[in-house]
Amino acid sequence: MIHSGTYGTGEFTEEGKPINLAFSLSAVIQDHKGHKVGLTIAGKHPTGKRGQERGIVALDGDCSNTYTGDTIVDGAYNVLYLRKESGATAIAGNIYITNRSAVSMFFSNQISDSSKVVLSNRATFMFSTSPGERIERIRELIVEKGVGIFSFGHLEESINDKRTLILDDLNINNGASLRIMRWEEGRDFLLVRKNSKHLADAMKKITIDGWAKNQVYLKDYDKDYWSIEAAPEPATYGALLSGLGLGLAVWRKRQKGRRTNECATK
Repeated sequence: MIHSGTYGTGEFTEEGKPINLAFSLSAVIQDHKGHKVGLTIAGKHPTGKRGQERGIVALDGDCSNTYTGDTIVDGAYNVLYLRKESGATAIAGNIYITNRSAVSMFFSNQISDSSKVVLSNRATFMFSTSPGERIERIRELIVEKGVGIFSFGHLEESINDKRTLILDDLNINNGASLRIMRWEEGRDFLLVRKNSKHLADAMKKITIDGWAKNQVYLKDYDKDYWSIEAAPEPATYGALLSGLGLGLAVWRKRQKGRRTNECATK
């Protein structure tokens, strides 16, 4: 239910068998007469090549949504775009992302600081791949079941853009795990409060793409927050040590040759 505003526009396009639905919602969504309003995006898509079949809903405009019911995004390739501008909030309640669906943030501060985001079964919570710096703060990120994915969303055009996700708590259930994608040291920051209730346990269940498994660690960010970082892969250490060893061997050989030449001239 949308209590006020204009519904926006929807468009079906057919590309072979897959059918794409793109729906832009610029309305202000709010609770109604004491009843919570929620938003659910769900449904199946025809079989096709990955990336062709999409069900996209975008929350646009420059006025904040104030509905406090749950936002649920469910089903493979269903995506919710958060694109509120001018500091407006897209979602004030909790978000549940399940079964390979995704929520993508195009601008900063799209979600209320008091909201929690729950991931399950290869669902993705991410910053958009479009250029621009991003910062988002939420109360809690929970991985409920299976693998949950958080992506900093960098592609070539955003390779230098700083992006930060700030959490009061990070909670990963037993048997679940969190995969962090497109993270780079010194550019991207996943910050968690130092008094986080579940962080110590969660650290055992986190991997960062391109970095060593089980070598994720906490780095002191400031007096209130830890930064989740990663150590290099063992292969990287090996390459560094091999390079150092090779350089040392060449240096020793040159030194030996120099001493031999000096002796020959005496």
